[in-house]
Amino acid sequence: MRTLALRTLVMAAVAVALLACNDDNSGTGVADPDATTDDTGAADAGDDAATDSSRPGRDVPEPEDTAADVPSEDSAPPDDATPDTAEDTPRTDAPPVDAVCGNGTRETGEVCDGDEFLVGVDCESQGFVGGELSCADDCTLDTEECQDAICGDGVVSGSEDCEGDDIGDNDCVALGFAPGGEGEVICVDCMLDSGACVESICGNDNVEVEHELCDGDEFADDSCRERGFFGGDLACNEACDEIDDAGCVASVCGNGTIEGDELCDGPGSIIAACTDFEAPEGTGEPEGSGDPEGSGDPEGSGDPEGPVWYTGGALGCSDDCLEIVFDDCLIDEISPEADGDADTVSDDVDNCPDDANPHQLDFDGDGVGNLCDDPVVYDIVLEDEGANVFATSVGGGLPIPIPGLDLAFDITLAVETATVEVTFDDDGLMSATVVMVFADDSIEIEMGGGGLPIPIPGLDGITIDVSGGLFGTVEDALVVTPDSIDGYEAGELAGDNAEFDATFALEVSAGDAGGGEVDSEFEVANSTSELSRYFETYRLSIEEPELVLGQITISLLIIPMDLDVTGFSGTLLVGPAAE
Repeated sequence: MRTLALRTLVMAAVAVALLACNDDNSGTGVADPDATTDDTGAADAGDDAATDSSRPGRDVPEPEDTAADVPSEDSAPPDDATPDTAEDTPRTDAPPVDAVCGNGTRETGEVCDGDEFLVGVDCESQGFVGGELSCADDCTLDTEECQDAICGDGVVSGSEDCEGDDIGDNDCVALGFAPGGEGEVICVDCMLDSGACVESICGNDNVEVEHELCDGDEFADDSCRERGFFGGDLACNEACDEIDDAGCVASVCGNGTIEGDELCDGPGSIIAACTDFEAPEGTGEPEGSGDPEGSGDPEGSGDPEGPVWYTGGALGCSDDCLEIVFDDCLIDEISPEADGDADTVSDDVDNCPDDANPHQLDFDGDGVGNLCDDPVVYDIVLEDEGANVFATSVGGGLPIPIPGLDLAFDITLAVETATVEVTFDDDGLMSATVVMVFADDSIEIEMGGGGLPIPIPGLDGITIDVSGGLFGTVEDALVVTPDSIDGYEAGELAGDNAEFDATFALEVSAGDAGGGEVDSEFEVANSTSELSRYFETYRLSIEEPELVLGQITISLLIIPMDLDVTGFSGTLLVGPAAE
């Protein structure tokens, strides 16, 4: 958890006032600018301390110098001649002598010189457990011979990897070696020795990627799909160093997606209707090969010698997925009674009789048209680097700027639960509804500035508790404009989302400083969606760093600070609900 120390305006004002007092005192001559400090920290006040023993609060030290050097009581000036300020007092002490590094004597300003060190300075005082401290040529400490651990004391510490039989969780597999080996990790001189571990074992069904391409049925991140095929299986040789993709296929007829040279893959896979095709009179098969690209306009085809167009029905697909079948297409007009939704497909074969869907698209192949299908629910939050994290920021609000006091901080919302519903229409366009996205229940953030002129005793930080992070779409789902409709025909779809409205809710609590809630609706203009039926994933990415989502107010003592909540960016990655 992160902590941000929040310094208030009131405390800052006190700090500035204290500094101002210090500045005033420095010009009165109360402090002797020539005072020096010895090893023990005692101040050498010089002869000024002896000049006026009658001043209250002044302790006169015993003189250490000779009488010739220190003025005697008889030679002291009369009371009426006592200077009003220390600045008027004649100096009687000699100026300090600059330290000379390398003369073997530690002098003022040096922590060490040769074998002489400041009292109490050793390896232990520098955070080590032992060893010998030395003095560098520039009279600074040299800790190279200090020890941060003592091997053999039974405690793993400092630079030690282990102690005796205590190697922690560091077995061969944890250190990146092949599972299944007979070797073991041992501790030698408090360092791990993995010399007996085996780097790779062909045949253990685990791909040691630095030494193997594959192992048994495991191929690391390789697959037929990754190689541009749509199905089939890779094969691994006996040496685990070669992969054979002869078993991969360019298309898989029967998987419900149009791939390779396929024209269709089951009923409901063709984004076209019977009425898009021309058919020779008296036949159920159009001229050509049934390619929907060459279809024309049936209007004005009343010429008995002109082309005949199908008037309705449902397209089919051949068993090898290479031809569109027109057996269920009609030439005669369909009566309104037989076609309740007026989509040119009679109710007895219509896969969605209550909603007009002339294309009869059925992407999941369940016999129910896309328009009548229940949404596919994606609610398993998947692990992936950089995914399922959204970010926003909070900042601003100081009525008077204070140098060094930073009230801006970022909030990272890690997604814990999410529900997205995905549907397709009869034109093959995908819509997604983000029902709910919840972040962690509580996030502690340290808010702090630093930069105050002097430390203020007792000033404690304030914890910002962020909870209730919520995101969802409003009313209409977001609609994906695919990069290519061919994308989903291969079980994949990716593209930019049309602009959509979303909600954002956030609650910020700052303890005694109060807090507030943000509950806003905003328009998302920059987002993308990716759907993969093959990998069973749905990914939504949003990039809106400049959006102003709302404002919260934190009151420190009597000073209100209005903080803007700005930006919403991140990626959601979910999989389909378990059946």
